[in-house]
Amino acid sequence: MVWFSLIVITTYSFLLFWLKAGIQKATASSQVRSNKDPNTVLSVIVPFRNEKQRIGPLLTALGSQTLPTKNFELLFIDDQSTDQGSKLVEQFIQANPSFSSKLIHIPQGTLGGKKKAIEIGMNQAKGNYVVQTDADAIPSDNWLRSIHSYVSNSGIDLVVLPVFIHSDHSTLGEFDSMEYSSLQAIGMGMAAQKFPILCSGTNLVYQKSFYQQVKPGRNDENQLSGDDIFLLQAAIKGEYKIGQLLNSEVMVQTNCNTTFNDFISQRKRWAFKNKSIKDPVYQGVTILGLATNLMILLMFFSTPKLASVYLLIKALVDYLLLSTYYASIRKSIGISSFIINSILYPLYLAYLIIVTYSTKNSWKGRNANN
Repeated sequence: MVWFSLIVITTYSFLLFWLKAGIQKATASSQVRSNKDPNTVLSVIVPFRNEKQRIGPLLTALGSQTLPTKNFELLFIDDQSTDQGSKLVEQFIQANPSFSSKLIHIPQGTLGGKKKAIEIGMNQAKGNYVVQTDADAIPSDNWLRSIHSYVSNSGIDLVVLPVFIHSDHSTLGEFDSMEYSSLQAIGMGMAAQKFPILCSGTNLVYQKSFYQQVKPGRNDENQLSGDDIFLLQAAIKGEYKIGQLLNSEVMVQTNCNTTFNDFISQRKRWAFKNKSIKDPVYQGVTILGLATNLMILLMFFSTPKLASVYLLIKALVDYLLLSTYYASIRKSIGISSFIINSILYPLYLAYLIIVTYSTKNSWKGRNANN
């Protein structure tokens, strides 16, 4: 057991040092390109469902974009909302007549869902590249300009972009933000090292032609969520060109979950997709992370002193990776929150595994246990 635990914690540490180098590489390479194509058009697709209380900041941010309006269009796909959130979109469109904007409704009683909304948006998109985001995202004013500069004449099929969860400074908010940032750091680091495994549909860019090419071969349509990770898996399988862009200009922010039930429900939905992802690199990284945390948790019942040492080692390498990622997006990491979260994380992970596979998952009133 001692030798096994030593191998696990050593492998985990080497992986995170390697990912830290990837983050540094991604940050250094995320520069604006000089060979911009003025004819490149971005189609921004925003699927939304019952987001009346959260879509306002996104609309404000879209109205402040510095990219010339001739270089982007906005497509809002209302996924059978019942809260009149589309009224806010209509008001935005009326207030910005110079924008190329369109609101599309998925009729009640027909097949809906986020993947369907994205597909409908793709059928309407006129741009070379699609920028996919969510109704609760808040981008910077230079978001589209930076993306446009990066993808122009690049030939990249899919670009992984950063997302940051803004904490409300509560214990849950701090955990939500930091835990998600650790996933983002892993995803960005792996992508920079040419082994992409994670991306977020809250901030994702891909060529329209790429989507059209892989769409017929995807077999995840029966799963309610996973519009992002399964698209990435299709890109990996087809050996398409995948890039990453990491800086504060292209980052989008979302607000943290305010209740424990909302937080767990979201993480359950994400975790449930793991069994459908067959990529050995993804599975290897996932298993290593699970093994490290669960091993430390179990060792506290048998060899607590050694478990404490391993927890300290893990916290140190976690901090090195996370602080590097935070610096790349110009965010600061709270030391006290990090220490608390490092102690709680193995317990949280064990709990999440149990509830994910023992209870039903849902998303906005729809069953996600498919």
